[in-house]
Amino acid sequence: VDTIWQSEGDPIRVGAGEEVRWYWKTPSLLVPGRYEVIAETETGPLRLAMEVGAASQRAPSASPLQPQQPPVQAGPGEPQENQDSGPYVDDFESQASSWAVGDFSNYGARYSDGEYVIWHRGAGFLRAKSPFGVLGSNLSIEVEVHAEGDSSKRVGVLWGPDGGEYLHFQIRADGKFRLFKNNRSPSLIGWTASGAIRRGGAPNLLRVTVFENLVALFVNDSLVASTEVQNVGESIVALTCEGTVTARFDDFRAEIISACGELPPDCVFTDSFEDASSGWPKGEGQSYSADYADGEYAMWVKEGKVLVGTSAFGAIGSNLDVSVDVRLSGSGDGSVGLLWGLDLDNLYLFEVNSAGEYRLRHQEADEWQAEIIPWTEGSSIRPLRDGNRLRVVVLGSLAALFANGELLQAETVPSFGDVKVGLAIHSLSFGGASARFDNFQVCRLAAKE
Repeated sequence: VDTIWQSEGDPIRVGAGEEVRWYWKTPSLLVPGRYEVIAETETGPLRLAMEVGAASQRAPSASPLQPQQPPVQAGPGEPQENQDSGPYVDDFESQASSWAVGDFSNYGARYSDGEYVIWHRGAGFLRAKSPFGVLGSNLSIEVEVHAEGDSSKRVGVLWGPDGGEYLHFQIRADGKFRLFKNNRSPSLIGWTASGAIRRGGAPNLLRVTVFENLVALFVNDSLVASTEVQNVGESIVALTCEGTVTARFDDFRAEIISACGELPPDCVFTDSFEDASSGWPKGEGQSYSADYADGEYAMWVKEGKVLVGTSAFGAIGSNLDVSVDVRLSGSGDGSVGLLWGLDLDNLYLFEVNSAGEYRLRHQEADEWQAEIIPWTEGSSIRPLRDGNRLRVVVLGSLAALFANGELLQAETVPSFGDVKVGLAIHSLSFGGASARFDNFQVCRLAAKE
């Protein structure tokens, strides 16, 4: 056999109580037989002999020292891009669903009593890759998990390009979660306590929503964190555990979410306001006015009043991505925003003001409810007369608020179902306030078909 592994650089030194493991990335090169490994120690070379039997041909593809590589592979060869429409669902009642199975010296995976079980002993982590292949860059991942082991043991899900940089969402039985990329330090979100996590090995429902650079983490249907992370691209999905632990998984579900640029034309609605007959409300009264003006949509409202107008596109859907350019015009001060809801009496309103703050409000049966997000400073909000691009992404109960391309905050809100979208202005000055809107876009988001 030709050389199948050769060290480079400084020799590896193994101290008392330390452990070093070698793995062949190409198992086909590892032919059964006798091999020798020479380790350089403080007292001289240490020659180690090992016998390789036929079973070793299923050796892990990488060391636990490189956690981005999987000790358990789900099926032979490289994953192919998935051509199915999804969603991708598995209740683990049948082994025909083709998740990896096998038992080795310090890890393994099996189907058991309608669950998928992976176990690991010692340091490092184990990943069991889903059999669905490469999915998409925008995903919703959901799975129920519980771990048998002490409170420090970690279980979760990961996603990312196969063999590339993965993002990991983990929980511990002591009620903490984290988000990290491979084993980089520091974590994107360090270990954080959450009352949503059931403790002591009880089952927990994990859900991850990935949409462009937004990552939202849920435990038992409660949003525990949201952040912006560079999207890692077309991804595989895997179930993971770390440390000496046995993890049980059930009710796996993954969906690919199409972004605006991937949607068919009948799911994307735009308005440059060049056409004054495009259907936005027009009118004038003692306390308000709304009309098209110079390729923009103009709204004015009297002091202390809120003026809202819905688009002519009708009910868009329950999942949407809506954005608009907006600026204050004239001398008055106020706040401007985007809305979505059933009608003008039942809606959510995302506003920004001249102080560089934002808030999210809820109106029900024509009555304003307690603020979901009170006025909060937003570092990406520019002076209103300079103009801002506001954006709201709604996916199920998740509402993510953006200003000028940066995430301000995400929250969960009860869904109205299929909603309309619109624009709003709120006057805070004696002479009223006026605003101009342009480049409106709304997309009906859905699982990829």
